[in-house]
Amino acid sequence: MNKVILNNEGVLTEQGTVDIPLVSVIIPYFNDGKYIKESLQSVSEQTYSHIEVILIDDGSTDANSVREFDALKMDCLKKVKEINSGPSVARNLGIQQARGKYILPLDADDKIEPSYIEKAVKYLEKHSDCGIVYCKASFFGAKTGAWELPDYSLKQMLLDNVIFVTAMFRREDWEAVGGYDSYMRFGVEDYEFWLSILELGRTVYQIPETLFFYRIKQVSRSTKLNEHAAHLIESYDYILKKHKKLYEPYWLDIMASLRAKEIEISDEYSNFKKKLPFYDYIRNLGGANKKKIKQILGLTQKKS
Repeated sequence: MNKVILNNEGVLTEQGTVDIPLVSVIIPYFNDGKYIKESLQSVSEQTYSHIEVILIDDGSTDANSVREFDALKMDCLKKVKEINSGPSVARNLGIQQARGKYILPLDADDKIEPSYIEKAVKYLEKHSDCGIVYCKASFFGAKTGAWELPDYSLKQMLLDNVIFVTAMFRREDWEAVGGYDSYMRFGVEDYEFWLSILELGRTVYQIPETLFFYRIKQVSRSTKLNEHAAHLIESYDYILKKHKKLYEPYWLDIMASLRAKEIEISDEYSNFKKKLPFYDYIRNLGGANKKKIKQILGLTQKKS
């Protein structure tokens, strides 16, 4: 077997052959004509050269956005059109069309720093146990400033998602878990997907730099999620049931953490809850009916 050395972009064998892993950037697009060029520009400025972009029009209804999509041209850009089916289906369709070893989802109105892909690939190539690489992030648009998410730990992740959608993962892991769950249509499909990868036994790494920028609009995606609160509760219930094996070893610790937080009357906790709606959901399950969470996790016996 040839000895391999990681260079700036790929793997260099001792015989001098360079094997540069292809990265597929997957961008769902729905009425995003106003923002897509800025997003694509951030991809074109990457220091990593071996990239393809799969842009999926998820049934845009805005005429200007449709024209913008049709007119877009870029090296290594592949465009796909589908009927509106939601982000899970759109991302899965894009990945099915992709050829990359590594996948980076990117929303059509967000952007990434030039070195993000290079640094993420370098870490994944060196650490075969790692399944998710992300970074620090900032807001831009209607709101600016750092996106202050809690540090990753499995227990924290079980409380709510602390990894945004624009994190790099392995295509083989996407295949292993069956892709994004098409049941998830109301904004937490990435959370469910990350939990599926964690169930494979993968580790997570955060690059300690701000390399991702999340656009805040006047009517943001988070605001739209609030309009679907009932669907979100249903989605969280689905997540608990689907991933109960992840939750079972931690649920007592999680409930203890929630009870501790319950007595902290502070602005910090108030802000924390706003960022992590699942935190409130599990807390309310535990506070209102502790049997409910046990039933979801299969920790209670049914009466005969």
